[in-house]
Amino acid sequence: MKQFLLFVFATCSFLYSYSQVKLQGRIFDASTRETVIGARVVVEGTTKGALTDWDGRFDLELDEDLPISLKVESAGFRTKTLEITDTTNFKTLHLMPQQPLANAVVISASRVEERILEAPVSIHRLEVLDMRYKAAAQVHGSLSTLPGVMVNTSSLLFQSPNTRGFGNVQNWRFLQLIDGMDISGPGINYAVGNALIGSELDVRSVEVVPGPGSALYGANAFNGLMSTQTKSPWDYPGLSAYLRQGFMSSQDQTQTPISSVGLRFAKVFNDQWAVKVNVTYLGGSEWQANDASQLITHENASRQAELLDRDPFHPNYDAVNVYGDEAQALVDLEGNGALTPINRSGIPEAELLDPKVQQVGVQASLHYRISPDVEANYDFRYAKSDAIIRSNDFYPFQDYQTHYHKLELKGDNFFVRAYHGQDNPGDGYSLLRAGAVIQETQKPGTEWGNDYGTAYRGEVPGIAGGSHRAAREFADRGVSDGPFRGTPAILNWTRSLPLDFPAGSAVVYESSISQVEANYQLSEQIEWMNVQVGGNLRRHLLSSQGHVYNDGVTGFNAAIPVVEMGVYVQADRWLWNERLHLRGSLRYDKHQEFQGRVSPRASVVANLGASRQHKIRASVQSGFRNPANQDLYVAFEEGQSVYLGNARRNVENYQYKLGDEQILTGEEIYESLVTQASYQAFLAAGGDDASLLQPANLSFLRQEQITSVEVGYRTLLFKKVYFDASGYYNWYQDFTTTQLSMSPQAGLPFLTLVNVPQTVYAWGSTLGLDAALPGDFHLKGSYTYSGFDADAATSANENYHPGFNFPEHMAKVSLGNQNLIADLGFQLDYRWLSSYTFHAPAIQTEIPDRQVVDAAIFYHLRPAKCLVKFGATNLFNEAYTPIYGGPTVGATYYFQVTFDELFN
Repeated sequence: MKQFLLFVFATCSFLYSYSQVKLQGRIFDASTRETVIGARVVVEGTTKGALTDWDGRFDLELDEDLPISLKVESAGFRTKTLEITDTTNFKTLHLMPQQPLANAVVISASRVEERILEAPVSIHRLEVLDMRYKAAAQVHGSLSTLPGVMVNTSSLLFQSPNTRGFGNVQNWRFLQLIDGMDISGPGINYAVGNALIGSELDVRSVEVVPGPGSALYGANAFNGLMSTQTKSPWDYPGLSAYLRQGFMSSQDQTQTPISSVGLRFAKVFNDQWAVKVNVTYLGGSEWQANDASQLITHENASRQAELLDRDPFHPNYDAVNVYGDEAQALVDLEGNGALTPINRSGIPEAELLDPKVQQVGVQASLHYRISPDVEANYDFRYAKSDAIIRSNDFYPFQDYQTHYHKLELKGDNFFVRAYHGQDNPGDGYSLLRAGAVIQETQKPGTEWGNDYGTAYRGEVPGIAGGSHRAAREFADRGVSDGPFRGTPAILNWTRSLPLDFPAGSAVVYESSISQVEANYQLSEQIEWMNVQVGGNLRRHLLSSQGHVYNDGVTGFNAAIPVVEMGVYVQADRWLWNERLHLRGSLRYDKHQEFQGRVSPRASVVANLGASRQHKIRASVQSGFRNPANQDLYVAFEEGQSVYLGNARRNVENYQYKLGDEQILTGEEIYESLVTQASYQAFLAAGGDDASLLQPANLSFLRQEQITSVEVGYRTLLFKKVYFDASGYYNWYQDFTTTQLSMSPQAGLPFLTLVNVPQTVYAWGSTLGLDAALPGDFHLKGSYTYSGFDADAATSANENYHPGFNFPEHMAKVSLGNQNLIADLGFQLDYRWLSSYTFHAPAIQTEIPDRQVVDAAIFYHLRPAKCLVKFGATNLFNEAYTPIYGGPTVGATYYFQVTFDELFN
């Protein structure tokens, strides 16, 4: 494979002394005889090294005595180590191209470096070159090309990966790490899209493990994890930058500009000190969510066909992306005093939401090498983003901010790191509440209802009676003109008030996470097997001034600390002349609200064939998920409902004040909650017969559990084709769902999360290949099948809806050539997803199947050390809506120039 302009793999570091020896040479591609630019040549056991120049040459001055061990490595080639005994004999060296993925080294599957061929579980990887040439304009977009990975798009700046189902846009069950840090927002418990992923210039690799990882990573590595590793300044020094400019084209051919810039600078000062800085900016216009069809909920899903044909002027019309139309006014339609609830007209999203969004990211780190093998570093990350989170409610988190600080000490066989992160929603608010407040402010519901009834009864001159359309249009006078159906001042006013206030829509919290973790590999102490031990201690501090969490004066009356800890051990050993690899992991975790939990994993990898080319693997493991902090400690009243976290400590510290100043304790409310149906029967009977009330019989939340069995096969065929096949079967217990119960004392519904005791099953398989074809063509392909069975759980629990949210079939193909004709290359990515039912906690619908094509052509501008790329995502602009209530995603076309000081 012809190699030009490779990214920097190492720093040039020289020590001068009394007896210097010069080593000179050239590095070539063994298959094409082309020179290799930016290859790293380093003396093993030291930081002394050099990089090859544009002619593949390097010069290295040494003060060591010969012989020495010299290591040569470069992206896309096999690393080569050789002994140098005589400098006069070393002139040229040929590197063999690395076979597609086969010799790639991964870490996340076992927390140790191992070839992907011999990883004990499924794992997929994006590397530096993938990031450079992919058509997707963001890192999360590139993930959609990996086998078995689906990326949910809630908004332009909020994309979340999902593997093996049972995840929505929030995806509580999927763990995301950057350089070992859990980047789940401390206040919301899930990673907010692309906010902290960092600059694409700084991403060295992304690994996705689609199965549970609790045995090594603890809670919430439940259905998978994603680990992003960034570039070390020692290995990737210099200046690099990119400028991307383009436009987004929607289904109606509306075009809006989008631009992004990024800069990375890394400097090695000497053998001990190095720094790295990244700055990124992205600005554009949000995809529009404009679904005006009738909202389909779990309650009315059986009537979906009928409801989707409903006239938009129906008296009870509630559109998906119209907010405030779920509010009702009481209307006297016949003039006899009988009042009928009529849905108000609401406000479309386009009139409530400023489509312009931006994202800013800053990262800086300082690195100090205590010795060639031991490094200390400090890392700071900050992100400010406009992201829209779409679930039951739709929350534009404008100016969402998060920052992390990390201190780390690491060596070849250990690491110790401590980090602290904070987040707040900025100007985040609820679109549903904002729409309702604005229309109520413009025209109160009583006045609107009177106007509607007057017109419907034919009492308005010029308006024929009996027409719901005419009555609605008449009632909407005064709330249908101008931006935001009123004035921006009303929107700003409601956004300035917390969501639990009568006219408020703002999300208010500021929470933090602090974690200390360590890992040590006992390779020197135990020679006959590989053993590693580790653990972590984590503390969340939840603060919302009583507006979201139960930290107000009627609750804990202080920020709520949440403490978790975990320890683990893993041991593995090769047997029978490295034909059989056995590995076992065991982890113990303790959350302050739950009993301690043990998560084991056992795996075996067998190397078969004369040259060990056939790799058969099998594993069995268990995992668990802690309920999100909101599910445990939330406590706020919104409208006519109270959301109450279902943790014992939360209930014990909760109070509700009645109108007569009487105080109800959390225990009194919890123990007297009744079912909604029995409460309605109680009221219908006059509210005197307490025997009609049926206890809700709630239990405090338990952790979700998973047991997973996986088998797989990997091989390298003809030294050109990497093939990977896997299958899995999962058992899930204690999935959660929302339950509405009534409090007879308070006269209000209480919403709590409860467990579903029935077992849920899921299964699937993935086939993938990665092939190097003649003429430097590179082909990748995969097929994923997924299925599940939740019948027992859904039939026994009317409130439970499985939320698998994953297609039964998914196929992907990628074809590329980095040097098709004289420095000109291309990349083509295709994916097809079959239709599936999308469930959010209260809504559901069918997501149609979709085909998406991404494409890019690029040119290596060698004299300017640049890569010029023209790219397109969703090339043919076949608009699709990836989630229910989400945006309609069209095409993005862009031009990008990437500069690298060495362009290695």
